[in-house]
Amino acid sequence: MNIREMTDFRNVLRNNPQVSNKIIIEKYLEFCRSNADFRSICQGNNKLKTFAVKGRKGEHQGSDSNREEEKICKAIYNSYSENNIGLQGFGQIVVDYQTPLKNSCGDERWGKIDLVGLIKNSSNKELCFWEVKIDNQDSIKYAIVELLIYLSQFDFINSRYKKLARQNYYNYIRELYLSRNISVHNNIIIFRDKLPILFIAGDEKYFRKQNFDNDKNNIKNLIKEIKKKTDIIIRIINITGKKKYDRNQKKYFFNNGGFKVLL
Repeated sequence: MNIREMTDFRNVLRNNPQVSNKIIIEKYLEFCRSNADFRSICQGNNKLKTFAVKGRKGEHQGSDSNREEEKICKAIYNSYSENNIGLQGFGQIVVDYQTPLKNSCGDERWGKIDLVGLIKNSSNKELCFWEVKIDNQDSIKYAIVELLIYLSQFDFINSRYKKLARQNYYNYIRELYLSRNISVHNNIIIFRDKLPILFIAGDEKYFRKQNFDNDKNNIKNLIKEIKKKTDIIIRIINITGKKKYDRNQKKYFFNNGGFKVLL
């Protein structure tokens, strides 16, 4: 299975969440174990061409995208790049937003990670990948598979290319250290033994559109089975805060409310 086939499967889930949990897990494992498009990312020292972008300021100019999700990602980044997000059991800072997962312009199917968090004030030392959905039509299963596709390049547990996947993860952590001056360098070995935690984060409108209250048990079972079969941890987060624009700084910030762990 290649990246085109996997993204085509993901797209089936956009408006059709009835696909069984078993098939979703089987498709991901098949992709990991036969990934024809697996590639090494950011090879060599100081080749900052893929992940964290130097000089990232979180600004939002008038000509920037009008996509609400990008504005929310910038607001979360600007508010929590230094301050800890108070999630129950998953407190973290946000170290990057809209992180591209491509080595070249031809890798368009790999997309971008909406937010990258870092749990650094605990013994766990873990990275977190976020997919943000604001008043969005995409099903929760679609969002889960989207994050799994991103994770596949680092999945040293389930990948056919375990050694290369672990090296990709090492490169990624090293780039955070080089480009963001994030103090993870002394903890690289700790990080490399744990896959990133995946977060699906949406606002109230998103979860209402997805009929989450009625489908909660099904999503809970999917998350439980993914953990059992792949050792990947997934959490569902409700974004309860609102963004506010600061014209002087040309930035969005979070104002009132915060985050709530739903699953």
